[in-house]
Amino acid sequence: TGIEVSYEAEAIVRILKWYATLSIISIDIETNRLRPYSVGARILSVSITSQHGTLAFPFQDTRLVWSTEDMRKISQALLELLTTPGLEIVAHNAKFEMEWFTVVLKDDSILWLPTWTCTQVQAWMIDNRKGSQGLNDQCLLYFGFQLKSLSKVNRENLDNQNRLATTTLLDVLKYNGLDAKYTLS
Repeated sequence: TGIEVSYEAEAIVRILKWYATLSIISIDIETNRLRPYSVGARILSVSITSQHGTLAFPFQDTRLVWSTEDMRKISQALLELLTTPGLEIVAHNAKFEMEWFTVVLKDDSILWLPTWTCTQVQAWMIDNRKGSQGLNDQCLLYFGFQLKSLSKVNRENLDNQNRLATTTLLDVLKYNGLDAKYTLS
């Protein structure tokens, strides 16, 4: 799949700093709630793609608890990446990532320092039929396969209150990585 999964804080920080030197990346997150304001809401994983590859890593998933210092370093490097002036950040449903990162990292400059591009809005502009803008639908249209079929994540279990809780962390990271990878493709 070409997705690098990392559980090492120092490696994640180093790669995030490297991504900040690029001109364009895509980003995707997996969360345990639909909105970041809900009680117990967390970003479970983050995935970032460039033309050079994809990195997926756990963030606030309770199956891998970072030390306070590691969490501070990862959060700081992620914030620095997301506030890089002029960086183009591509996301499918960008408003979702923007809202979550702004609330979780407590910095609204995420909204205006980089340039956000939303592939879901672009898909809607091309074809605004209901139900045709999802990333799975876009992959079928442009690449000839359903993206979600490449993952072991059981999409039937994705409810609003306990999203991805019954899936292994490695499968969540791969699922997350595929979304970021094909968003940029």
